[in-house]
Amino acid sequence: MQVYLWIALFNAVILISWARYQQHRGRKFAQRRAEANALSDQHLSESFNLGDGDLEQLRRPGVLVIHNDEEGGVEEVKSHVSRDVERPGLTLVPDKDKGIG
Repeated sequence: MQVYLWIALFNAVILISWARYQQHRGRKFAQRRAEANALSDQHLSESFNLGDGDLEQLRRPGVLVIHNDEEGGVEEVKSHVSRDVERPGLTLVPDKDKGIG
């Protein structure tokens, strides 16, 4: 019985040491993962050499194709499918199988 108590005590010491180590390590990790400063629209436009309407086009939902220049800036932004075209609404097709049963 005494052997089990020594094993339990040894396991408790190991688990408490591991918990303290993870707690200490977690604080350092949280400091490294601090929130980055947000970029303003002006800084973002300057960083990627965006044209006047490109930033607004990037914010709209949908699929975009972005062409980059040699320096890594944005050369051209194209929408994959035209966003300005309205799609026709769905219509219900009459059910031909209603009389079967």
